[in-house]
Amino acid sequence: MPSVPDPALLLLLHDADGAARCLKALAAAGLPEELVVVAGGAPAARATLDELGGFLGARWLEGDGAALVNAAATALAGDLILLDGATEVGPGFHAELLAVAAAEPDAATITPLSNDAGFLSVPRRNLPWPLPSGGLTAAQAAARLRAGALGLHPRVPTALPHATLLRRAALQLAGPLDETLALRDALADFCARATAAGLAHVVADELFVAHRGAVPDGVAAGWTG
Repeated sequence: MPSVPDPALLLLLHDADGAARCLKALAAAGLPEELVVVAGGAPAARATLDELGGFLGARWLEGDGAALVNAAATALAGDLILLDGATEVGPGFHAELLAVAAAEPDAATITPLSNDAGFLSVPRRNLPWPLPSGGLTAAQAAARLRAGALGLHPRVPTALPHATLLRRAALQLAGPLDETLALRDALADFCARATAAGLAHVVADELFVAHRGAVPDGVAAGWTG
């Protein structure tokens, strides 16, 4: 039986500062050396990636949003871990996400919780906030959530673009993302097609990633990490 490639990490980068913070968090997250990393998005983010010496040997792909996801799916053979450039992960992110994937073989997508993730926001569902509460770093918030998590892996209607594992088999069954749509909408459209094909969309409720949303006036724009 042929071996199945490990999931590749796809970075959807928007700007230089966000890219630098995202990459710094990944560097401290204990990623495996053999992890395949591809990135795309804004030219300024590519310059940041180049300045860091081609982080983890990352290969740059042209495109953005749904078009970038489809390009990565065409160029690579395995599952994709989509990570938005405004997202910062904590230690163990990669291993924990793959552990949930192994426990949920019928899942087309697997999405962690975040402070700024619509209906998957914590600590208050449906109330996204641009920063982790209580002044926590991304790693501290991830550890605190993990300590109290039940690992129920609830089913939801759709994945969200802050971070999600997208299975190759689901892309083959439901087809590529609609490049005429914004990424969030393209994911929702894809997830509806995958659901119709009998697949599920799972929340990794023991896994937290921090996402820098739009900061309201009067709120400090950032957390330390």
